[in-house]
Amino acid sequence: MSRVSRPDTLATELREIRRRLRLLEGTGARASMAFAMAAPVTPTQLVPARPVDWPATESPEWEALLRAPAASGGQLTLDVVSDAETTGEVRVLAGDEPSGDALTVTDDLTRHVVEVPDGEITIQARRIGGTGAVRASAWLASS
Repeated sequence: MSRVSRPDTLATELREIRRRLRLLEGTGARASMAFAMAAPVTPTQLVPARPVDWPATESPEWEALLRAPAASGGQLTLDVVSDAETTGEVRVLAGDEPSGDALTVTDDLTRHVVEVPDGEITIQARRIGGTGAVRASAWLASS
């Protein structure tokens, strides 16, 4: 609406709509920029979906498959499976000490949740029967 007492024309209404649009765009840009600065993005590594792509070992001795820092401890979710007619074990090390008991691995995919303390964690696996590989996939949810 114009500020003088004469009727609005199409040109004055269009000018007013453009002015309001510029104001809205400017406010939205500032708000989204402030949000982007306030919420830093942390990179997340994706885990392979197919078990055949997971880290694996055929060794009868403990072998490290995965290693990561656990800055604030948390819950480690492990998916484990072995090749057909193969059995094995997977364990989690906190530093150099085992964190809990070793998990038995068969050719049925299973999921386990393990509490881990602060510090570096290592996931180790070994084959205890058969001729195939023992595979593990994991992700850490910090507390």
